[in-house]
Amino acid sequence: MQKFIVAAIQMDIVSGDSRLNLERASDLIKQAANAGARIVCLPELFNTGYDYPTITQQVDTLFVQAVSRLRQLAGRHALYLISGSMAEKVAGRIYNTCLLIDPRGDISGRYRKIHLFAPLAEPQHFTAGEECAVFNTTLGALGIMLCYDLRFAELSVRLGLQGAQLIFVPSQFPDPRLHHWQVLLKARAIENQLYVIGVNRCGSDLRNSYFGNSMAVDPQGRLVGSLGRSEGILLAEIDLARIELTRKKLYYLK
Repeated sequence: MQKFIVAAIQMDIVSGDSRLNLERASDLIKQAANAGARIVCLPELFNTGYDYPTITQQVDTLFVQAVSRLRQLAGRHALYLISGSMAEKVAGRIYNTCLLIDPRGDISGRYRKIHLFAPLAEPQHFTAGEECAVFNTTLGALGIMLCYDLRFAELSVRLGLQGAQLIFVPSQFPDPRLHHWQVLLKARAIENQLYVIGVNRCGSDLRNSYFGNSMAVDPQGRLVGSLGRSEGILLAEIDLARIELTRKKLYYLK
């Protein structure tokens, strides 16, 4: 399929209230599905925010609960669901993990955040992931980066060289770095000649305020769509033919 709709879920996140966050995310996912979205993406740590006491004490329970609900929603609405990210505990270590769930409700991809953000104390609570991957779907090849990863061009280039056609960037990018967010999303799209969809949270927590401004950028760095600072759903049409046309003229990654 050459053309389809993706949805970026921009939501406020209540620190530590996983039940409320999961219910709100579920409602927004349903709205996106009803609007025709074939791929839906949530923001980073959508179910807890950066509430480390909650993450540390309840990580296993919260992960299982969230995954169960997201798998149900993906299967019910027959869409690809990118989980934003959730805290996941593996062999005694906690990772900032993003899942790709397919339209059957199966987990078909997993990415663990490689670049941890010191100002939000991530290195003290999470273990860094070590692998990037491109996930092949019926709608194209998807790459995933998480928030701070966006600043590292090498990661996006690796995804591009592995065949990614879209890169999703679930985030909690805080004020006052809106300009950085906008420039970096466009830069990653231009240098890799692919679509980049930045999915940022909005609202605030005890540490920061978050500017939202979720964006979809095409392979030439042009804005397909964006949101402001409020909660909402960004619906963006993806046309994979634009990638082929852009690369035909001049393919940087050669």
